[in-house]
Amino acid sequence: MIYISDIHPYDADRVIPSPNHGRRPTGAFARLIVLHATAGSDAGAESWMTDARSGVSAHLHFRRDGTVTRHVSDTSRAWHAGRSTWPGVDDVNDASLGWEIGNDNAGEPYTDAQYVAVAAAVEHYMAQGLARDAVVSHADVAPGRKTDPYGWDWDRMWGAVDMLGRPPVMEAEPDPIVAGPPPVEPWLQRLVSAIMSIFWRG
Repeated sequence: MIYISDIHPYDADRVIPSPNHGRRPTGAFARLIVLHATAGSDAGAESWMTDARSGVSAHLHFRRDGTVTRHVSDTSRAWHAGRSTWPGVDDVNDASLGWEIGNDNAGEPYTDAQYVAVAAAVEHYMAQGLARDAVVSHADVAPGRKTDPYGWDWDRMWGAVDMLGRPPVMEAEPDPIVAGPPPVEPWLQRLVSAIMSIFWRG
């Protein structure tokens, strides 16, 4: 979990503020990231989440082209999870970051760009202390009521997160002490042997 006052927000490609948010409780922690599917077009989802009449929002929206829109500050309480529960969390919206992924939630494949973008954002918050098992689906926190993000390939996302979190592989330089001296050329060995033979005969 990450103490809200210490959180470093993920840099979005654009900011389209939503009026649909509130204050988090004093001393709140971000304990979860909840992944959703928009069940609509990218433009339609952003229009809906920024309309005060809808009463819904998310912190981030991952469009199909992989670009990211921020609607609510991480320090604020977005209205994304609705009636939902999670062990140790009384109100999921109070203690979570809500992310919408552009998708019809009816079998449309998620895009390569979305997997890359979501993985980068997940790795960003994990580097600040959020646990791996803190990334959940809307269906996880609202079982029987929600199914999104339907069809999301969790193994693919985690593979991308793991690649982002690994240090680059560098070609190791040979250790001269471990490797030992370089091999002696055969002609040099013969020359040394001849000189030593003359020295000992003389």
